[in-house]
Amino acid sequence: MIDDTRHVMDALQKESIVDTNRIYLYGYSMGGMVAIHTAAIDPRVKGVVSICGFTPMRTDTAARGTGGLARYSVDLPLAPWMARFIGHEAQVPYDYNELMALIAPRPVYVLQPQLDRDASPADVATAVDQARKIYSLYNATDKLVLDEPWDYNRLPEATQDRIIKWMNANMR
Repeated sequence: MIDDTRHVMDALQKESIVDTNRIYLYGYSMGGMVAIHTAAIDPRVKGVVSICGFTPMRTDTAARGTGGLARYSVDLPLAPWMARFIGHEAQVPYDYNELMALIAPRPVYVLQPQLDRDASPADVATAVDQARKIYSLYNATDKLVLDEPWDYNRLPEATQDRIIKWMNANMR
């Protein structure tokens, strides 16, 4: 999926109407996860909006009730390599705090509803706080935003409005 996203950016760069300095990725659920991974390895991505996109892998154990790493390695074998870390999650070689740190100082908006059954909101907040330390080295802490509405995994109009406002301020 990351390769697919990068191939789309390759195609966009060939179009004269595309401003390649303004390629942002906006993803919901799996798309939010792919957006963060892609931006971490591809500097053409100028910013990310990740909506209900992740829960940190190192704390995503079966006991959390989110499905754990088995969601992506067994149930939906999208990342089969994760299976070897089931029961050993702390040994996952990288996590979302590090991916977001790699994106710094580019803008990132993380939307994590407090009632999302597919994530551990407190762990998402911790990951963002850890990445914010790297953003602070760039004097760009305002470029990493965590929006934590009292809601469940959905995208209501009020949330869309907040995201659009952020995009207008950061996609210049």
